[in-house]
Amino acid sequence: HEPIEQEAIDGMVNSILTLICEVYEISRDELIFGNSKSGNRVIALESASYIFSNYYDMSNVDISSRLNKHPSIVSRYIKEVINYDGNHIVDKEKLFLLNKTLHQMKVLNLIK
Repeated sequence: HEPIEQEAIDGMVNSILTLICEVYEISRDELIFGNSKSGNRVIALESASYIFSNYYDMSNVDISSRLNKHPSIVSRYIKEVINYDGNHIVDKEKLFLLNKTLHQMKVLNLIK
């Protein structure tokens, strides 16, 4: 039987991915198994990677296994979010969605 810690982590990851799919208007299958490079899919993956790394201290390897991506791609996603420019029209929308996700995570007590 899995330790309770692992079950709690799995539940938290599942809750966050569900929330991200809602905010970014994308299905879980499309998020994890899709191959579209357009639309909200890549932006959602960037946000998920950033959130898991910065708010939950997950390693790129652990994040990559949960998102079905290579660790180097996860690293690129995280760097992309860190480099969002609030003055750039495209990045403004990305930041809006990320902040909406983070706000909902606070409401749901997924982060403090």
